[in-house]
Amino acid sequence: MATSTKELENYPKLLQLLVGQLRKAITKLDSNGVRNFQYGDGVVEHMHSQKEAFELQFKNEVEVHMFSSWCRFPLYETNFGWGKPTRASPTFNIENLTVLMDTKCGKGIEASVCMVEEDMDNFECQPELIAFTSGGTPMS
Repeated sequence: MATSTKELENYPKLLQLLVGQLRKAITKLDSNGVRNFQYGDGVVEHMHSQKEAFELQFKNEVEVHMFSSWCRFPLYETNFGWGKPTRASPTFNIENLTVLMDTKCGKGIEASVCMVEEDMDNFECQPELIAFTSGGTPMS
């Protein structure tokens, strides 16, 4: 994925726009929003938006990136009869999916990121990313 100088110049503005959109979406997740999602039309609205996004993706009009957080799920406390896990991680391979989860010690967050190899090569050497990593080994 090539990045032009103009794209890099616009990066702070785009990042600020994205953060604003995320904050606005989070404010909608008050108790009424959650209740609407659980018992109202929220699920239907969500499914329609997902359908529209996948249709645009299928037509190559937009690139969809999905994010999920497993943080605070007691994955390392789960015992299926053979003891607690020494390692927990997602086992699926879905392009442009990022899953966040707590580290085993609970003092950090791991990100399992799945993308095409060319994008991953570019992603892994971004200084903004490297500044926040602890130097763990990538999961291939």
